[in-house]
Amino acid sequence: MEAVGACFGALVAPTSELLCSCVSSKTKTTVNLHSNLAAVEGEMKSLTDRIKEVKRETEAAEKEGSEIRAQVVTWLKDVETLQPRVNAIQGQMVNNKKPSRCFLNCRKRYRASREVEETLKEIKRLLLVAGSFDSRVVCLTRVPRAVECIPGPSIQGQTTALKKLDETMRALYADGVQVIGIWGLGGVGNTTPVKNLNNKLVDDPTQPFGIVIWATVSKNLVIKNIQTQIAERLNLEKEMEESEQRKARRLYERLKNEEKFLLILDDVWTKIDLDTLGVPRPEVHKGCKIILTSRLMEVCSTMTTNVEIKMDVLNDEESWQLFCQKAGDVAHLEEIRPFAEAIVKECCRLPLAIITVGAAMRKKTKVELWKHGKTSIRSLPHSLLQLRDLRVLLLRYCSNLEELPSLGTLTKLRELDLYLTGIANLPRGIENLSELRHLNLGNTRKLKSIQPGIISELSCLESLSMWDSDFCFRLKGEEDGQATFEELKSSFNRLHYLKISLNGIPWEKSEDLSWINRMSHLQLCFYQAQGSSVLITIYEKGCSIGNLNLSLSREWIGWFWGNSSSLQLNKCTGLVKMLEDFIESDASFAGLKSLFIKNCPTSLERGGGCAARCDLLPNLEELHLSSIENLNSISELAGHLGVRVHSLKSIELQFCSEMKYLFSCGDFIQTLPNLEVIKVLNCKNLKELFKNESGQNIFPDPMVPKLRQLKLGNLPKFKTLCNTRRRGRAWSRLTCGGAKVSEGCLLLTKMQVSSKK
Repeated sequence: MEAVGACFGALVAPTSELLCSCVSSKTKTTVNLHSNLAAVEGEMKSLTDRIKEVKRETEAAEKEGSEIRAQVVTWLKDVETLQPRVNAIQGQMVNNKKPSRCFLNCRKRYRASREVEETLKEIKRLLLVAGSFDSRVVCLTRVPRAVECIPGPSIQGQTTALKKLDETMRALYADGVQVIGIWGLGGVGNTTPVKNLNNKLVDDPTQPFGIVIWATVSKNLVIKNIQTQIAERLNLEKEMEESEQRKARRLYERLKNEEKFLLILDDVWTKIDLDTLGVPRPEVHKGCKIILTSRLMEVCSTMTTNVEIKMDVLNDEESWQLFCQKAGDVAHLEEIRPFAEAIVKECCRLPLAIITVGAAMRKKTKVELWKHGKTSIRSLPHSLLQLRDLRVLLLRYCSNLEELPSLGTLTKLRELDLYLTGIANLPRGIENLSELRHLNLGNTRKLKSIQPGIISELSCLESLSMWDSDFCFRLKGEEDGQATFEELKSSFNRLHYLKISLNGIPWEKSEDLSWINRMSHLQLCFYQAQGSSVLITIYEKGCSIGNLNLSLSREWIGWFWGNSSSLQLNKCTGLVKMLEDFIESDASFAGLKSLFIKNCPTSLERGGGCAARCDLLPNLEELHLSSIENLNSISELAGHLGVRVHSLKSIELQFCSEMKYLFSCGDFIQTLPNLEVIKVLNCKNLKELFKNESGQNIFPDPMVPKLRQLKLGNLPKFKTLCNTRRRGRAWSRLTCGGAKVSEGCLLLTKMQVSSKK
């Protein structure tokens, strides 16, 4: 019996222990019901507040096109799943104020207690996860949306355009169709249906493309511009000073990894080489599809399109409906409708013309306006000649205005503005306008001829603007029956504003340029035999020169250096040769205070070439260098020119890829006593600002006593400001507020500046 009792005890004891433990746990859960309910209510309030914050942040991020982090998306789904459970518990709290004591209700009470306990744990977990968001709900690396909306007019109600859209959509989804050409007359609306197609894909969750890319080409084809648009759409990291070939390789590598993509090329005027652009050929990448729009069927052929869709003009009913939509109900008025219908007919059923004119006539109720609005202004009435006291005649933007009556009787006219008109010749009698001060012929693209003697007869002319006109003043000996620059020179004693084009550079020596000092604004474009153009702009005491071979202009280029306080050189060749000519002639330009050099190829070595015997730029205060190759430091430039930089106040460098340091401080440059601002950006090989070549490891102290602003950015090899044991006093005036180090200075180990304000 004792053995049996022992066996029974051995079996019962663990079972009893387990049973007691289970009962204890359930009892604890049941007893804690009220406290857990209170906790659920309190924690849920905190969670609700956090839900509102996260949703507000995600909605704002989605509007900006940012991608929401996967963790945040999952959290929001978990919150949605939790909400019905909480609602059920809160409902039970209201309906079960007094729980029954029966065994069955005890069992229900336990289940309810268990549900409350688990819900409370889930709420606490969600709050803990939300705390890890740190107010950052978007991905650090932004993935581009598959399709971005392109703003454009709707084609609802335009049966013809909708048919073409459906035809294009069918071709887009058809097997074996990879390049689609949309073509038609200018103004017929080639682009509009394609914009609608793009925006239709935005709202289609089943569309097959990983990404849809829109790029505008335009008449002046620049491959790099198209590459930039594609790269920005793909969120490719920008690489400064990147060649066309390098960018093409990067685009190709990125696009070939897309299973399916659609490239839309808008406004194509000539064949585009996809290899040069960096786009995989459709015959190689079967997931690549291309849609192009053009005015020319020939362009579609050269781009080897599989399907060509011609955009037709609207029919009469569509034209009228579109016009009424833009002009408003006024077009239906009995006294106006005949004129409105005539205007629609003048628009030749072209959507762009109808939209433009309709918007211009919107809600105009005067019959006279509609009567004159039947046609755009093509000529002026001869009654204009009776306005003998007319002082100002402004006809700008009348692009259809091709002919003017004789203006010879308007002898009191002081200002004549023909900007962007369609005139091919100057109006008759203009040479009699003895009071005329201002003549604007800008953007007169059809102006081919100005007879000799007309401009010189305008004895009071002070301002002549012909920028982007098709007329070029001729040089002496190349008159061809047209006005010359020599003739124009007779007006220089009174002209102070001049913007013209010439078919060559009209001067050979500096002595020929004294008249420029009288100009408040001068803009000259010289067209050269090889097709390039030189631009010279004078403003106040500043001068900008672009696309000039400086070495071939040394007989007169020095005049601009000597007569400008600010000089900008952009895309100019022959810089080194010009500087050597200055050095050989012991030139010194004391008046030049600001020098900007951009995209000018150069190769200078400190101590190499011609050594300057005097300071070429003794009063230089600002130096800006951008995209200068083969220059290791400013010391090379300064040493070559003999520039002591004592007056230098500001230095700014960008995209100087060979620059390794700014200054070499030694025998030639001891200190920079007036330097206040240093800005260095995107110089990929720059390692330090100041290099010690004196043989000692000690810099002059203080080296830059007036420095107050330092900005460094995207300098991947930059390590230190100056490689010396004594840095502190060299930067004594540089406060923490004036120091700014942007991203990209990967190797910078320590920057020591003062914290004084």
